[in-house]
Amino acid sequence: MLELSRALYKKSHKCIENEEYEKAVVYLLNAIKEDGNFIDAYLDLSYCYAMMDDFEEAEYYCDLALERNAKEVDVLLMLAFVYHKFELFDDEIDTLNRILNLGVNDDILLDIFLNLGNAYYEKNDMRNAIVYYKKVIKLEPESVEAFVNLGNAYFANEEFDKSIESYKVALQLDPEDSNIYSNLGVAYIEVGNKNEAIKYLNQSVILNPYNESAHYNLGILYAMNNESDKVIEQYDKLLELGSDMAPALLKILDLKEKFTYDRLH
Repeated sequence: MLELSRALYKKSHKCIENEEYEKAVVYLLNAIKEDGNFIDAYLDLSYCYAMMDDFEEAEYYCDLALERNAKEVDVLLMLAFVYHKFELFDDEIDTLNRILNLGVNDDILLDIFLNLGNAYYEKNDMRNAIVYYKKVIKLEPESVEAFVNLGNAYFANEEFDKSIESYKVALQLDPEDSNIYSNLGVAYIEVGNKNEAIKYLNQSVILNPYNESAHYNLGILYAMNNESDKVIEQYDKLLELGSDMAPALLKILDLKEKFTYDRLH
């Protein structure tokens, strides 16, 4: 029976990899039918139900895992994921703090600090988000994600100079990330440095021509500089990408009045 349970569990993982969550649930339910104490199967059921937008079932299987004496940290990590998925950020924060009280190694601590930062960010509590992103960086000074998220938190808090500093460290750690260049460009817009903004946004679209946000913000900058042809160029690129930012660019910049219908289409 244990062998069959593991075989079913293995099949479920292939389904999860392919995002076939309903099929995975069938295998996992049969796995725990064969072995009622198969903790990993309970946790994967929780994950699958979360991905299927079924909060009650996702929480239920975490509770069942705890009843079967699962390692509390593993269950609480899954439960925190479920709460985040359903935007229950206060519950997520409480759950992550429960894990901290249990005592964990540095690898898990990094994840918890990062997730706490993200939960506070989603709650628009930038002060606490910044605190936890800094905790991540103290433990892992080369965490690109932490520096980017820290930059985002500073940006949301309208501390644009600090935001730029954080993005630049992230860029040193990962100089090929188009999104970091884009974030830097937008931050430079906020401090009124259009030349630096254009430089970083152009580098962003060089690295990733599909970066809609970078094209959009370049369009705005070129409009501010009265460079009409370049605005149209960014508009056309957004159209090619099928981006809903294309009409938004027209609406914001009132290009319908500035350019003829034939030229735009």
